[in-house]
Amino acid sequence: MKKFLFYIFKVPMFIIVSLIPKQKNIWIFGAWFGKSISDNPKYLYQYLRDNNPEIKPIWITKNKILLNNTDGFDVYYYKSFKGIYYQVFASMAFVTHSIATDFNSPFIGLNTKRILLWHGAPLKKIGYDDEKYTTKNHIARRYHRLFSFLTNNIYNYVISNGNICSRSFLTAFNLKNENILLTGFPRNDVFSNRDYMGDKRLKAIYMPTFRGAIGEEVDLFDRYGFDISFIDEVLSNSNIELTIRVHPANSPSSELSNKIALSTSIKVSLVSDIYEEIDNYDVLITDYSSIMFDFAITKRPIIFAPFDIERYLLKDRELYIKYEDIVGNDFSRSWNDILDALLKLKSNPNAFVFDSLVYRYHDEKLEEERMFSARLTKVLTNLNCT
Repeated sequence: MKKFLFYIFKVPMFIIVSLIPKQKNIWIFGAWFGKSISDNPKYLYQYLRDNNPEIKPIWITKNKILLNNTDGFDVYYYKSFKGIYYQVFASMAFVTHSIATDFNSPFIGLNTKRILLWHGAPLKKIGYDDEKYTTKNHIARRYHRLFSFLTNNIYNYVISNGNICSRSFLTAFNLKNENILLTGFPRNDVFSNRDYMGDKRLKAIYMPTFRGAIGEEVDLFDRYGFDISFIDEVLSNSNIELTIRVHPANSPSSELSNKIALSTSIKVSLVSDIYEEIDNYDVLITDYSSIMFDFAITKRPIIFAPFDIERYLLKDRELYIKYEDIVGNDFSRSWNDILDALLKLKSNPNAFVFDSLVYRYHDEKLEEERMFSARLTKVLTNLNCT
């Protein structure tokens, strides 16, 4: 009943807002359900703030804590007078997930251009392609246009980093080719051409993808041979540092956290935005996370560790492309395999072969230019003139 009443208010409201002329210089940004300043919107915002004074970027949040920690961002609460004002008059709106989750959606008019920056290249099925997790409601899938209208989740454009990515976005969000902007992801501006193992210490980061329900503990350690005392000793003796970054939607066990706190060469990443430090690492260890496509830009080694691939594909998500076709057949099934791979890389980094599809996922021209925010800004500025 509450949802029905909300639609009674929401639909007429955003139709009325759609009649109000927009101010071309106001661009609004939101991310991760309105809870953080992060991901592609963050890095596009920073670029605009530093390079395009004619644009007024505004960050909309649902997290009041962020109002006191802006760090150079012009931030407004989504229900505040100014927050609603900017949402009503914005000519462009940028989100990582959806208009409904990242903004106060009744105040985003249909005449505001909506750009879905998303939060990763699709390896796992997403949107309308994902019947296991995202779109369980068969009515939403069957009447997707009506459902999108009622929820105000209609998009003019989605950005892509290459043809493989574009094909997945077309079906996931029910878009056409003209809705795809081949610009690359702004968050990838953080990557540099720094030397591999520049300080002689091999720095690796382990980033498994989201599994199960939010807040659920997932054992990717003891179950797969994570002997922390032995691994810590080997890493210390080999001048290797391992950082663990469990997906923010999953919580590490307290027992594991206590052991890591006592180790010498193993630590946990606590930075709120991993893209602030991801370029510091020489090696990425991951399973099904789209971070693999971002990190591949650096042409640094990636160790693939799909410990639970059979269960993951059955219980969690389906993939757009067969896993072996993306990463090849050389992947780790235990922490002993990962340790062996790290030791080999430390002794002979030139032995790593960059022949898997993940290193060819990006459009070649975009990868060469490495100016993703600048390219996207140029395209958007031209679109805003029409």
